[in-house]
Amino acid sequence: MFDFLGKLWRFVSPYKGRLILGALCGVCFALSNGVLILAIKTVVNLVFAESAVSVADELKKAPGFLQPVVGALAQWIPKLESPSSKTGVVLLVAAIPAIVLLRGVFGYLNAYLMTWAGARAIADLRTRLFEHLQNLSLSFFDKSRTGDLISRITNDTQVLYGIVANSFSSLVKDPVTILVLVGIMIYQQPLLTGISLVVLPGCLLPILAYGRRVRKSAKAMQGHLAELTSLMHESFTGNRIVKAYNLEPTVLSQFQAFMRKYVNHIMRVVRANEMPSLLTEFAGSNGVALVLIYVAVHRQEASLPGDFLACVLS
Repeated sequence: MFDFLGKLWRFVSPYKGRLILGALCGVCFALSNGVLILAIKTVVNLVFAESAVSVADELKKAPGFLQPVVGALAQWIPKLESPSSKTGVVLLVAAIPAIVLLRGVFGYLNAYLMTWAGARAIADLRTRLFEHLQNLSLSFFDKSRTGDLISRITNDTQVLYGIVANSFSSLVKDPVTILVLVGIMIYQQPLLTGISLVVLPGCLLPILAYGRRVRKSAKAMQGHLAELTSLMHESFTGNRIVKAYNLEPTVLSQFQAFMRKYVNHIMRVVRANEMPSLLTEFAGSNGVALVLIYVAVHRQEASLPGDFLACVLS
């Protein structure tokens, strides 16, 4: 993975300005997820509190890095200190849609900028590959199949573009999001977090195991696509020879054989993609069951509803 990213960096580096800006937007997206969960947790605790609680007192329970913001809000809106005032609750509730909107903007900018840089890098790679082939000797073209060369420039680079388009936007955003959410879980409910993470190995092992099968089948699919492109090119450009010797059934049988192999590999990829989801959901349901059993057994030690909800949302 890191070797692949290192090789790709040579093509992405000319666009590192947008790449870095997209990565920063991904970090902001991840942080906004944490802020959103903390805002929902605070609102739930205030709305379902058994006795009147001021917004300022509830906000003081926020993590330490947010305390300067809490202090500024308390000075800016004095009514936050009053348990009977609903101004703070209304402002907090109104902040939730604003945070969601801001989160969506950061997510859009992250996906757009990172994918833009990746697409430009793949376009440069395709151009350099075409230029390299143009400068090769005639003997190389005599030994190579035209369809195979076309497949290398079109199909192979298109698959690479698909990988970059799908993974570049998540390269920074998803890891930071996981760290932020796990941090919130540990801060809110360390014991429940430990219980829920017991099933983590059961979620990761299927992904790692079936990931190898996906890579193997995807590599075989690319080989079959190259052979298929070569067969079509030869049959179309040599159509006179095919008709002169009545080779249509032979060419058709070869085409059908390639398509059967291609479909078999597609189904292998589908099985390898779907099985981890099934096993991961099963392992995750076990984690949820363990958490609910713990809450049921230790009901008298239960925390505020917002704290538990924040842990579940994380």
